[in-house]
Amino acid sequence: MKNAFTLLEVLITLAIMGIIFFTVFGVYSHTLTLTDSFNSYVEINQMAQAIIEITTKDIQSAYYQKSDNSTEANQFSFTTSSEDMEESSEDVNLLLSLATTSDLSFNNVFPANSINLVKYLLKKHNELYSLIRKQKQIQQTKWQSLELADNIKNFTLRFINHAGQEFEEWNSEDKDTYGSELPALVKVKLELKLGHLRKEFEYFIPVEGWSVQND
Repeated sequence: MKNAFTLLEVLITLAIMGIIFFTVFGVYSHTLTLTDSFNSYVEINQMAQAIIEITTKDIQSAYYQKSDNSTEANQFSFTTSSEDMEESSEDVNLLLSLATTSDLSFNNVFPANSINLVKYLLKKHNELYSLIRKQKQIQQTKWQSLELADNIKNFTLRFINHAGQEFEEWNSEDKDTYGSELPALVKVKLELKLGHLRKEFEYFIPVEGWSVQND
């Protein structure tokens, strides 16, 4: 009785082993792809949640006070434009400048005990953008800068007044155009990209801050 395998049996065995190997490898590769996609999905949602929370606190607690000196720039203004050339360039776009009682400092509570000046900047980063938040207290001269995300595909703000009109820009010093110093709502559209995954978010921020007039 012969115990040796024939060439045909060896070839069949190798073929079966090959099929099993490629099947297992395909399942493993597909599992890795699903895991990477899930991790990217979780990471994007976490980034978006952080941005939503920070921007909501800042804008919701906006503070406006009429300037005593009309010849000087009002540091308490709520505006989407600035004459500060250090903040605006080909690669950097100033999205919003405002005063707020919100504070990202760890030694303060919300709302803060002081007024903070906050700027949101969008800086070009290859084909994407970095969203940067700058903050300083009224009494201070040094700005603290924090990069909220560096994988921004799109970030836009729209401002809605109390009459329901929507504006692409806002200037609290121009009450005749916008109807009030502070908008009633700010609509935010955010798009994040991580690898091949892209996700859009849209949310509304009610402005519940203070508008103080010096009479």
